[in-house]
Amino acid sequence: MIKKAIEQVKFIFDTEMEDVREETSFKKKFFLFTLKTIRLYEEKTGRIFYEDYKKAFNSMTSKLSSAGIEFKEGASNENMDTAKMMDIMVEPYINNFLIDLVPCLYIEFNEAGEVVQNEMTYDNAMSSAWITKLCTVEFFMEAFQEISTDTMGGMAKKSQANLVEKLQV
Repeated sequence: MIKKAIEQVKFIFDTEMEDVREETSFKKKFFLFTLKTIRLYEEKTGRIFYEDYKKAFNSMTSKLSSAGIEFKEGASNENMDTAKMMDIMVEPYINNFLIDLVPCLYIEFNEAGEVVQNEMTYDNAMSSAWITKLCTVEFFMEAFQEISTDTMGGMAKKSQANLVEKLQV
């Protein structure tokens, strides 16, 4: 799960002063890669998630490699030289994939504290002012790490389940 404290600015018209003032606050937003993420992505884009992911991931690792950065290093280093990583931000395939993906990853919680990830959360993210604040190299790296970790974890669990099944026979 990705947790982000996102700065939100609220403009308030002061009728007494006949002026507008700004109020700044930070709100935590949460992003989670699930099967619903894939479903939303495919419904909204009309493309196959894992095909797009593979192309974007290969492009990202290629860009990182040409900048002399290992993927794990780039994903875990908060002080990464953004100038080295700007090439990633201007790569159309990576950029488009992640811009399409972010609202699909967005989750909210209902009154019972359960995760909600559906058309409503997608629409809330798409219509929000904060979504553009996530178009950064750091968030993109976190999103790729979230997907990669979950994908690899899922594959490892499946392999382990197959091995246990074979050992029981």
